[in-house]
Amino acid sequence: MLRPTVKWLIAGVTLLLFIGLLILPGKRGGRAKLELKPPLGVARLPAVRVSLTPESVTTATLQVDGPFRVSPMGSQQVLLRLERLPKTTVSLTANGFRIGTQVLPVPRIEIVPDGEGAAWVGDREYRGKIQLIRQSGGRVLIVNVVPLEDYIGGVVDSEMPTEFGTEARKAQAVVARSYALAQMQTARRGALFDLYATTRSQKYNGRRYRSSDGRLLAGDSYDSRQIAYETAGMVCTDQGHLFCTYYSAVCGGSTSLGSDFFSDAAPPHQSVPCQWCSESPLYQWQATVTNADLQSRIQKYWTAQETKFGTLKSVTIGPVPHAGGVAEVQMSDGKQTLTMPATAFRRAIGTSDLYSHHFQIERDGTNWVFKGAGHGHGVGLCQWGARGLARSGKNFLQILEIYYPGSQVVVLTDQ
Repeated sequence: MLRPTVKWLIAGVTLLLFIGLLILPGKRGGRAKLELKPPLGVARLPAVRVSLTPESVTTATLQVDGPFRVSPMGSQQVLLRLERLPKTTVSLTANGFRIGTQVLPVPRIEIVPDGEGAAWVGDREYRGKIQLIRQSGGRVLIVNVVPLEDYIGGVVDSEMPTEFGTEARKAQAVVARSYALAQMQTARRGALFDLYATTRSQKYNGRRYRSSDGRLLAGDSYDSRQIAYETAGMVCTDQGHLFCTYYSAVCGGSTSLGSDFFSDAAPPHQSVPCQWCSESPLYQWQATVTNADLQSRIQKYWTAQETKFGTLKSVTIGPVPHAGGVAEVQMSDGKQTLTMPATAFRRAIGTSDLYSHHFQIERDGTNWVFKGAGHGHGVGLCQWGARGLARSGKNFLQILEIYYPGSQVVVLTDQ
C-alpha cells in the first residue's frame, strides 16, 4: 500500500542507510541571507500531494498570474499554454473540463506554472502544480503537488506564529516533515493525495490568501521557508524507523499517551509533564453548557449507538487510569448508567465547547460547567510548550527530545 516514489525512502530510514545523525544545536543571533534550497547532500525528497478542500467540489475558480501550461496528469503533453489566466470558473463537461471557454476532454489535468510561478484556487495561491481530478457524481478533487520543503514552509507559518521563536518553529518544521513523510509512506495504493490542507492533517495555507475582509495575507514567509530549508531532510526516528509525529496546540500540563489515541503511535509518544505551556490562554479553560443542550447532545450520541437514554440526571467523570490516559464519563438517567471515554464525550458535546478531554464537570443550576486544561488531543509536541522551551533557551533538538523521549533526529541524505 505504499507509493513507489517513496519506497526508497522507507528502505533508507528502516535500514539507516543514507542517514546522518544531526548533532549541531540550533543557530542563534543574526540571520544571514540564505539561498532557499536544501544544503548539499540532503536527500531529494518527493513532492507532497495536498487535498485543498475537505471534500470534492462541483466547481472551482482558478487564476494564474504568469505563464503556465495545462497537461494531462503524468504527461508532458501540452493541452493548453497561456501567458496568464484571469479569475475563471472551472467546471466539468461530459468527458473533461471547461476552463473559461476552453474545453479539455481529459479526466485528469494539471496546471503547471512556469518557473517559480504559482496558481490561485479560490482565495488561496499555491506553489507547485494544481491537479484537477474528476470524481463520480459530477465532482472534482483539487490537489496541490508541491515540493516538500515549500510545503513545510507553509505549514510552519500556518501552524505556529513567528513570535513563538525560531527554535520552536524549527522543531515544528522537523515534526511537520516527519508527519508528512509518514503519511506519504502509509498512503493506500492508488490514493490521489497524501494530506489534507486542514488540521485534519496539518494546517497549510499555501503561498498567499485573501482574508474574509479582502486583505491579502502571506501563507508562508521568507522566515518560515528559511527554517524549512535550514532543517531540510531532518526527521524524527525511533530505532531507525521514521514515525508519524503527532502534535497538538496545548497539552495543559502533561502530554497524552499516544497509544490511547492513535493505533500507529510510536513508543516516543509517551506522557510527558509540561509546565512550559502555562502562558497559553487555553492552558486552563471553562465552558458552560445548558442542561437542555447537554441532554440533546447526549441523546443524539446514544441514539446513533442504537441505545435508549432517558432524561439526564447526572454526569460524572472518573479518575485518569494512568499518566496521560483518558478518563471515562458516566451519565445516568435515573434508571441506568452509561459510560464513554472522555474523548468520545468531547466529540459528542462539541470540540468547540470542550477544548480537550482533560476536564471536570460541575452542576450549576440549569447549567453544566466544565473546567478543563489544554487544547487538542495532547499527544507529542505541545506547540505552546515548544514556545516556552524556546524562550527558556532550549534549541529545537532539545525541544524534540523532551516531547518524543527516546527518539533520534536524523538527516536523510543522498550519500
